Formats: sequence, structure tokens, C-alpha cells
Amino acid sequence: MSLKYIQPLSGIPLQGGPGPGFDAFSVIQFPIAAGIVIGSAASAVWLKEFNIHLGAPLRQYVSAVSGGVIMGLASRMAPTCNVWHLLGGLPILAASSVLFLLGVFPGAWLGSRIFTSLGMKR
Repeated sequence: MSLKYIQPLSGIPLQGGPGPGFDAFSVIQFPIAAGIVIGSAASAVWLKEFNIHLGAPLRQYVSAVSGGVIMGLASRMAPTCNVWHLLGGLPILAASSVLFLLGVFPGAWLGSRIFTSLGMKR
């Protein structure tokens, strides 16, 4: 069930759920993610430890970007995150969490095999 919320001060309706829309979850998650990236970069600059190393092969850059895009899309399409499934749903034997557990092991194994065969070659 998706989120349907009307902000009391502005009257702007916010709707949530999987899909490409900018919803209430995006409004909450974007500043947190941006703050983590900007804060860590500012800390590295302040400590004079900020360096950019571009020595990896192009294949690893393509692998990292495609993996990040796939993870981002999957996180927006899934009804919840893997931490909730493992720590919240599995102890109560929720059907979705059991199915997640049955799919995470072969998926992680297959992903690691694809990554090592495509992404780690030089």
C-alpha cells in the first residue's frame, strides 16, 4: 500500500510507493544521502586527505556504475529493505522475508560470479 499524505502546512499531497515519481520517501532520503556525501567530502578536504585516483580499468568503472544503477532501481521497486527482511520479517516468519532469504543467496552468488568474470579482469 503506497503512502498518501497531505502536508498540513503547505497542502501539497505526497504519495509514495515504487516508481519514478518524486515522493515523500525521496524528499526524506535525498537530503540524507546528499548530506552523507557532502559531509564526508568536506571532512576529507578539511583533514587534507581528499584524493581522486583514476587508475582502475574502464571495465571496473562500467561495472560499478551499472551495479549502482541496478541497486538504485531495485531499492525503489522493493517494498522494503534487506535489513528489515533479515532483522524484522524473518524472526516472525513473514512470507515475503522467507522468499527474500531464499532469493538473496542465489542472487548474491550469481552476482559475485558475474562481477568476478566481467568486472575484475584486466
